[in-house]
Amino acid sequence: MCSSDLLGPSPLVIDSSFTYGLLNQRLFLGLKGISDIYLGDRGGYALRIIPMVEFWPFRFLSLRGGYEYSHLDQLGEFTIGQGAVGGFTFKVGKFDINANLTYRQKPARLLPGVTVANMKLLIGLEYNPGWITR
Repeated sequence: MCSSDLLGPSPLVIDSSFTYGLLNQRLFLGLKGISDIYLGDRGGYALRIIPMVEFWPFRFLSLRGGYEYSHLDQLGEFTIGQGAVGGFTFKVGKFDINANLTYRQKPARLLPGVTVANMKLLIGLEYNPGWITR
């Protein structure tokens, strides 16, 4: 038996983001929504809504944070989760160093009615050639 037989078909994913800049593009308010629609005998849907804020106190540093609300409706079971994210971007020459720490109590798709704690630290390095400037 293949793992895709256990999980069912791949979900239909709908992902949208909205961002609004204030204070000469130094303060950003954002809202992200992610929906997964599952078909088959384990059908249902999952929704995540993430409001966030990012502030650039200096041209080389941004600080950001947000809250995550999530829920999963599957097999008649409705489970709510939540979490938070915090991070920063530090510009060094033509490179951006990004770091984000995320903590979530995430509804588990394979265990209806159960939430699972999840913590991630993501660190990235981006090359910015200079034609996109802040």
